[in-house]
Amino acid sequence: MTKQRKIGKSPSEQTSDNEKGRSALIPAPEHLAQLMHLVNLLPKSLRRSTEGINSESNTPPKSISIFFVRDEWDTRSDKGAIWSIYYLQRLVDELPLELQAFILHDDNAHHIKVDYSPGYAPVFDPYHFQPSQNITLLDLSEDELQVIIAEAKRRLDIETPELIEPKPTAQKEALEPVYIPDVYQKDMDYQIGDRKFSRVGLSNLANRARQRFFFILAAEEILDALVGPNTQKKLNNAWYVEKSGTTQGYLYISNDEVKLYPAVLYSFVVGIQASRVRRCEICSSYFWAGRKDKKVCSERCGATRRKRQERQRYFDLKIGVRKRKGKRRKEK
Repeated sequence: MTKQRKIGKSPSEQTSDNEKGRSALIPAPEHLAQLMHLVNLLPKSLRRSTEGINSESNTPPKSISIFFVRDEWDTRSDKGAIWSIYYLQRLVDELPLELQAFILHDDNAHHIKVDYSPGYAPVFDPYHFQPSQNITLLDLSEDELQVIIAEAKRRLDIETPELIEPKPTAQKEALEPVYIPDVYQKDMDYQIGDRKFSRVGLSNLANRARQRFFFILAAEEILDALVGPNTQKKLNNAWYVEKSGTTQGYLYISNDEVKLYPAVLYSFVVGIQASRVRRCEICSSYFWAGRKDKKVCSERCGATRRKRQERQRYFDLKIGVRKRKGKRRKEK
């Protein structure tokens, strides 16, 4: 008996093929997608790597404030923090609203309801888990972000120690301002909006805000390393990672087994497939390659890439680098 040639595919086989095609598209891990969204909001002038940036783009120079925040930071006392937080706020004001909220918003020492007297007590954040909470702010509306930023700045103002100008005397006309430490200020607790906080000092809030700014730069260092080349060398030389204050893990018990919870910064990338983290050839944004042959982050960048390739082909043909299809070079 001769076998009949099979023409076409049955619906079940077509469905199977479709499932195979869909299985090739690997979705981005949720935490990694959040981290890439955060980093892609960072101005290119503040990124560690500027590869792939269009040379025609008007990239602003780095703000001078970043050098003070990075190298001249002084929060050994609340008085020193006044000078430091000034430059941090100048730097933050230049960033998108999402990043402003991420850096400034801090729940440390906010009061929650408890079962014992007096009914509410402050909750502290010694491991600095705040970035895990603040990264969820990126999806809020502009109005909601404005409120969060305003409340965070209000808290910094409240925590700023008072400086009282003394009256000049005949012996010395210009005297240094008198510094009133927090311990002498009357109100140890205060209300902002519908939430109550305990006073922790400006130096504490300033240091934590600076660490969250460095968290963004550290995340960009990690993503830049993952797209290569020299991945391990870049990871070893990452500078902001240790400055982010979020590299300390902790032990916990689950089902009678001791486990290690990764540091906050590392928890966003541990276990991911590194080769699928890419930098867009067009806009330099970081993205997850659901298909391994993907080179750009979006359809818009894909269209731009095709146009550039077409212009390059036309240019090559014009100067004779590339032969036209179907034409042969004449023999001499």
